[in-house]
Amino acid sequence: MSNPEDHPLFEIPEDKDIKIWRFMDFTKYVSLLESKNLFFSRADRLGDPFEGSISKRSMAARKFIAEKFGREIQGVSSALVELAGFEGKLWDSVEADTYRLRWDAEWMFISCWHMNPVESSAMWQLYAPSGYGVALQSTYRKLRNSLPNDVYMGKVQYICYEKDLVDLKNTFSPFLCKRKSFAHEAELRAIHYDSPIYTRRDKNTGEEVRAAAHHVRNTEGGKPFAVNLDHLVENLYISPVAESWYAELVASITNRYSCKFPVNQSSLDEVPIF
Repeated sequence: MSNPEDHPLFEIPEDKDIKIWRFMDFTKYVSLLESKNLFFSRADRLGDPFEGSISKRSMAARKFIAEKFGREIQGVSSALVELAGFEGKLWDSVEADTYRLRWDAEWMFISCWHMNPVESSAMWQLYAPSGYGVALQSTYRKLRNSLPNDVYMGKVQYICYEKDLVDLKNTFSPFLCKRKSFAHEAELRAIHYDSPIYTRRDKNTGEEVRAAAHHVRNTEGGKPFAVNLDHLVENLYISPVAESWYAELVASITNRYSCKFPVNQSSLDEVPIF
C-alpha cells in the first residue's frame, strides 16, 4: 500500500513532532485502557450537523453540472440511482447526491485531535467541564506510527459554507472541512473509509463489476483500531480542576493496566505567586 502521507488532500503538519491532544471523560479512558483500542466514531455521530456536508456554492455547482451534463458527469452512478430508489427522477434535483453524501458519513470513521504545543484551558472547559476528564498527549508522528496505512491523517480546513468551495473530486474532501466558528479547535483528523462493496452485473456489457453497496446502512457507532498505548501516549494529563481523590484514582487505574507513560495533574489552575 502507498504511503498515506502522500495523499494530496491530507495536509500534514510541518512539524511532525507537534503535540496533539485527545480529551475524554473517565469512562472512555477506562474503556481505552481495557480494550487497547482507539475508537473512531462515524462522522455522522460526531455531533456537528455539517459533518460531511458541502457548501452552498459547491451545491450550486453540482446543480449546474447535473442540469447541463446529466447524472454520470455529476458523479452519481447508475448503481446508486437504482439502489437508492431514484430511478426516473429529474436531475435538476440533487436528492441522490445528498443521499450519497449522507451514506458516506455512515462509513467514514474519524478520530479527532487538538494540535497545540501547549495545554489549552479552553479545550478543558469544552470537553471536560466537570473536572472528571483526562487528556492524552501525543504527537503527530506517534499517532501516525500507531495506525495502519489505510488510515489517513491531516489538518482540518475551516471554511465559510456560504461562499467557499468544497472540492468534490474525492470522497474525503467534505470530511476535512469544518465551519470557521470551530477554528479554535485546531483539529487534526485521523480518517478511515470502509464502505461496503457488492458485485453486480453490468446491464450493457454483462460483465461483473464491483460497486459501493449504497443500499447497506451502517448499524455500528464506529470502528476500533488496536494501538500500543505506551507507544502512542507521551503524557496523560488530569483535569486542572479535578480533586485530589480523582487524580489518585486515575493514576491508580493507569498503573493497574501497567502503562508506562507519565500521569500528570494539569497545572493550569495553580495559584499565582502574588
